[in-house]
Formats: sequence, C-alpha cells, structure tokens
Amino acid sequence: MFSARGPEIKPYELMQMIHKVEKLKKPEILVISGSLPPGVHPVIYRKIIEIAKARGAWVILDTDGDAMRVGIQGIPDAIKPNIHELSRLVDAELKGIDEIISAARGVREQGTGGRPITS
Repeated sequence: MFSARGPEIKPYELMQMIHKVEKLKKPEILVISGSLPPGVHPVIYRKIIEIAKARGAWVILDTDGDAMRVGIQGIPDAIKPNIHELSRLVDAELKGIDEIISAARGVREQGTGGRPITS
C-alpha cells in the first residue's frame, strides 16, 4: 500500500471547490473520500455534505479519524468505513461480526444514513 502526503490547498482553491458543489445541477450521488489535504479542517467535509444534500444529492462519506467524526455531523446518507476506521470511530477494538454489526448500528442510530438510493 502506498500512502503519500497530499498537496497543500490554498484557501481560495478550497472556496472554488465549494462553489462547484453549490453549482451542481441536480446531483444524484456525491462520494467524499480520502484524507484531507494538510491544513484543511475536517469541518469542510461536513459543509460539503450539507451543501450536496441541500441540492438533492445522495452523499457517501469514506474517510477516517476526525474527518469521519466531523463529517458525519453533516448526516451523510451512507458511510463506508473499513473495520479499522469503524473501530477508531467507535473507539473500540471490534472483534467478531456481532461487535461490528453492533458498532455500525450505533453509528447509524446517531443519524447516519437511512435514505434509499432510487433510480
């Protein structure tokens, strides 16, 4: 596995990206994934989720750590943590399918997901 530090993003570049999300015409699905660029606060994922959902998009969040914790406050329709990310999200070492299911249900009960994908 390769993992490299991402590029630094200037504030005006971040605002340009937010404006692009705001201007999407009838977005159906928006996937937000990966780590944040250095210096970008995790609240940006929450903001993007809120904007996209207000525009009618079905939003999937796939990230880790603080970006996931803060991002889910925007109430994405789905999250896609792997076992390690879910363990960090619930702050517990998950062993076995029952613990994994219980942890996932707990996260969902906090307001993540629940809107079906429609065609």
